[in-house]
Amino acid sequence: MTIVQYTREDLALFSQASHDNSRLHMCDEYAKNTSYGEPIVFGILGVFASLGALAERPGKQLASASIEYRAALYMTADYRIEVKERGPGAVRVLLKDGGRTMMASDFTFRDWVGPDSEAEVPGTAPQYDQSTWAPDQLREGIRVAGRYAPSPGPLRALVERWDMGRKGVTIAQVGVFLWSSYLTGMHLPGLLGTSAKLEVSYVPERTPAEIPFDYETRVEEFDDRFNILRTITELSGRQGTFATAEVSAHVRVVAP
Repeated sequence: MTIVQYTREDLALFSQASHDNSRLHMCDEYAKNTSYGEPIVFGILGVFASLGALAERPGKQLASASIEYRAALYMTADYRIEVKERGPGAVRVLLKDGGRTMMASDFTFRDWVGPDSEAEVPGTAPQYDQSTWAPDQLREGIRVAGRYAPSPGPLRALVERWDMGRKGVTIAQVGVFLWSSYLTGMHLPGLLGTSAKLEVSYVPERTPAEIPFDYETRVEEFDDRFNILRTITELSGRQGTFATAEVSAHVRVVAP
């Protein structure tokens, strides 16, 4: 069993790597005036801790990930990680606070597809200021797109910090997790978004994930009963589409 606690340094490193400068995570003044009362931890850091708790998987590579964010993570808590192997190529990881499950992650693995490019490329993102989409603007069919690459030095520091090497996830696939946080926190919906769910599926053909990659995201649905935004994305590199992702976000309602 693994115990995890997050620090401001963890949040700062994640922000540097991902280009996600969301005020909910990085600004005390902004966060204290939200329902959370203080900065909360980037949800993907829960995923990284979960991956780091896995056994080594030589010859394997991530095929899919399904992440359910059930509650916000705080820097003041100790979280417990439970790993449940589900047979060849499948594992479930629960991140808990006492008896309460804060995050549930399901991972499947396939035989090794191919290595990441060895050349480090500069980090890039389509924008560095948070979008301010309002709920009434989030109509089905809205699209955003861009080219994304995490900052290489902080990216590798995250892999080392959370012991993700040799766990069946490549550097580029770690970059895809970072992108999902960037999409929600910075691009769509941006300022009012917090992560709700993530589904990533890598194509079955032998097409490895790449950095940098292009993404095209469309709004599939906005459920105004629960203020949940659901988007669908294709992720493409030089060799074509290598993954599809479904990203869902809570869109916070700001009181007047």
